[in-house]
Order: sequence, then structure tokens, then C-alpha cells
Amino acid sequence: MEEEKEDKLDFEIRPAIYSKSAVLWFSFLMTPVYGGVLLMTSLKTIDKRKEAATAFISSLLMTLTIYALSFYYENFTRAITFFLNLLCAFILSDLFYKKHIPDAAEYPKRSVLWPVIIAVAIMVILVGMIMLAFWIQDQGV
Repeated sequence: MEEEKEDKLDFEIRPAIYSKSAVLWFSFLMTPVYGGVLLMTSLKTIDKRKEAATAFISSLLMTLTIYALSFYYENFTRAITFFLNLLCAFILSDLFYKKHIPDAAEYPKRSVLWPVIIAVAIMVILVGMIMLAFWIQDQGV
């Protein structure tokens, strides 16, 4: 009975981290750098600052590579971008996450509500900017 209370107490003391699936889905649907920020936040939470910096810089390089390829090649389709996002998402979630947080099941999971709100806000701002650019172009300004 006493041992069971200690296990529950130990679980409650551990900080909450983002799940592997959150890193995967945000990397795939947004950009690898967005998933990298979630992974970096989780690693910083469990005091792995060097690994957090490595994860963030790697995700940033992945994202920049995808954008560089899309600007360099004219026939770079959205399907290729999604495929590369998926590849980077698996690299972040299966390689980085598993390597640096092997005991992830022992940590409570952090809510993804704020990352979702921020992602939606970013998308609304970007779509608004695109619509404004088209409106300005139509006005001949």
C-alpha cells in the first residue's frame, strides 16, 4: 500500500511533456519547426537543454531545407512538401523523441490546447495577409 502511494506521488511530481504523437502531427500539419518547438519545450521541461537546442536547430534546418527546395524547383508540388513534412515528423518523433525521452510513458502528457490555438492564429494571420495582398493587387496600389 505504501509503495503504491510512492509510485503515484513520483508520477505526479514529474513535469508534463508533449506526447510523441503531438510532435508528429504538428510537424506534419504545420512545419517541422513547429513540432521541434514542442519537442524542445518537452526536453527543456525535463532539464535536457543541450538536446532541446539540438532538436530545435535540426527542425529549423529541416524546415529551411523544405522551403529552399520548394523555391528552387518550379515543379515542387504540395504533395512533395507533405511527404517531406511527414518524413521530418517521423525523424523528430521516432528518432529524436525516442532517443532523448525513452521513458516518456512515465511523464504526464501536456495539453496541446495552446499549441492548437497558436497554430490557428498563425494560419488566420497568414491567410489574412495573403487576402490583403490580393486585395491590394486588385486595387492597383
